[in-house]
Amino acid sequence: MLRHMQIVFPLVVQMEMEVIENYGFAPDGEGVLQFSQAIRSLEREHPDIARLRARLELELIPRMMPPPLDN
Repeated sequence: MLRHMQIVFPLVVQMEMEVIENYGFAPDGEGVLQFSQAIRSLEREHPDIARLRARLELELIPRMMPPPLDN
């Protein structure tokens, strides 16, 4: 999981910065935060946006499985 996030997260952020610039956000960390806040705000008004964000998150962030309990 950690290795996956070390590889995937920077790539996702880089792609996001390249795209959000086309929509008026700064292509930097602050722009990514502002974009994320805008998306969260829109999710409350538009269920389709919430569904698409959740679907994208499932694809990019693997679910953590709890370690087995030893008895």
